[in-house]
Amino acid sequence: MKSILIILLISISISLQAQDQDLDKVFDDGGISNIKNSVFISASDLVEGFFTVGYTRYVGESSSLGLAFGLYLYSGPAMHWSITSDDSFYNSLNEIDYDKGFMFHFIYRSYFADHDGFFWQYGLMYKSRKISTVSYNFLAVPELKFGYSLSVLKNIKLSANGGLGFGFYILKDTSISADIADVDMSLYFPINVEVAYVF
Repeated sequence: MKSILIILLISISISLQAQDQDLDKVFDDGGISNIKNSVFISASDLVEGFFTVGYTRYVGESSSLGLAFGLYLYSGPAMHWSITSDDSFYNSLNEIDYDKGFMFHFIYRSYFADHDGFFWQYGLMYKSRKISTVSYNFLAVPELKFGYSLSVLKNIKLSANGGLGFGFYILKDTSISADIADVDMSLYFPINVEVAYVF
């Protein structure tokens, strides 16, 4: 009984001392808890033909807000799968060899723990491609994704995610009509892979 009482008193004493200390000095996590920003490149967008660079700001203990902007470089394979009401319409959009374009992406992430590991993501994505009189625009809203983020080096992270969204395809040919556009809606299943530098 006396030994149990002594152990209890020692435990309480250690606990009170730990509360008075700066835990950042006691536990060295390599600075991970101080990370506030990241700059990333989307590997999956690069496969698709866009060079996309983004910025993420970590807010709170387990959330982040991000913006990404990409420029169209070439016509690559789609990194998503779509269910449309007219597959021939969707296929015709990807057969055109566009000569310019851009994309924009807004991202909100909520991590299960800190800013690493599993997360869910809400986003909005817009892509535009053009060639002479033909323009192809795609809007995905919302994008709901589930993914995983892994620290591979002290300041380098890899993340991969996939999910579901609603996509709107808009094809316009001004040589036929300046006011009329072909529009189709789809279920949209995107896949995304990112390489990020965190600081």
